[in-house]
Amino acid sequence: MVTTLKILELCLSPSLGGNELYVERIGRALEGAGHQVTYALKEKGRLAGRIRGSVTLLKQRIPYADLPTALAVLRMVRAVRADALHVHVTTDLPLAAFAKTFCPGLRVVYTKQMQPGGPKKDLFHRWVYGRIDLLLAATEQMRVRLVDLLPMEPGRIKRLYLGTSLPDIAAKPAMRREVRNRYGHADSDFLILFPNRLDPQKGQELLIEALRLLKPRAVTPRVIFAGAETVGCEGYKASLQSVVDTAGVARQCTFTGFIEDLGPLYAAADIVALATREETFGMVLIEGMAWSTPVIGSNAGGVPEIIDHGRNGFLFASMDAGSLAATIERCVRERETLPGLGRAARLTVENKFSFENHVRQFDGYLQKND
Repeated sequence: MVTTLKILELCLSPSLGGNELYVERIGRALEGAGHQVTYALKEKGRLAGRIRGSVTLLKQRIPYADLPTALAVLRMVRAVRADALHVHVTTDLPLAAFAKTFCPGLRVVYTKQMQPGGPKKDLFHRWVYGRIDLLLAATEQMRVRLVDLLPMEPGRIKRLYLGTSLPDIAAKPAMRREVRNRYGHADSDFLILFPNRLDPQKGQELLIEALRLLKPRAVTPRVIFAGAETVGCEGYKASLQSVVDTAGVARQCTFTGFIEDLGPLYAAADIVALATREETFGMVLIEGMAWSTPVIGSNAGGVPEIIDHGRNGFLFASMDAGSLAATIERCVRERETLPGLGRAARLTVENKFSFENHVRQFDGYLQKND
């Protein structure tokens, strides 16, 4: 039996990346499923300006131990009579644990999209995680690590893959033409899309180094870097532009800044690349795959759970520019095989990573069908 729930989405992150956009997306989907959703967001955070509806802005000053913020969250839980509190970032967990202490009937669910650090089995973390009813890990690799690292019963840590919508790929040829015309790329140009925040941890410099290695081999793909600077990384775009100048690949690279709708860029690209050292999941990979575009990513973290090497994309050795360059060169040399990989990529998303399936499973967890 499906029950209509009152759900409070808690996210005090100041940034706007995949984690924060998921808050907006899952909240909208839960509202569409008939639930009552309210939001507790950070004042002046980038997410706060995007969500309309029942939003309360909080002035968290001290991560982990801000008693006024904890009391504000508790008041919200009581005011909206929340059945479930959905948490998205680690620093918000003590706030959720505090609310659970005074509202024991509240169901606290934590969706974890970032890789865990070290063990969290001291008294403080035993108190925090002892009040989390369910932790949803974005990959199986993460779930296994969390079972070892956290003071939680294994049955309260489950894997729930993230998901993406399935676009109408009939529009792909027209989008490909429009985007390539916009950025001055011919249809014959081999185009790589790198859709990620500009951040030293995201691997832009590794891809630039791979481009430098490919120049003597007469392999000169074009790259669109789509993403804004991470909060706290101001000036990194200028640094990257200096790097591409030094590498002699500036004419191959375009920096677009943040783009709300990446669909046309996924449609225009020959491949989508992700080059982080150890990506937790790789949301941009499944988004590109949904457009029938093959993907490449490092063989670490959760990426191997998405990419079936040689079938829907390719894996390269993490943090190895030579391996990345060889993978790109293979894609360029064997360009005629990419449409087949793209079709397999789309099927992977339909069968394993659709957002519709993600919402259905998440709703079941909220309903305590676990």
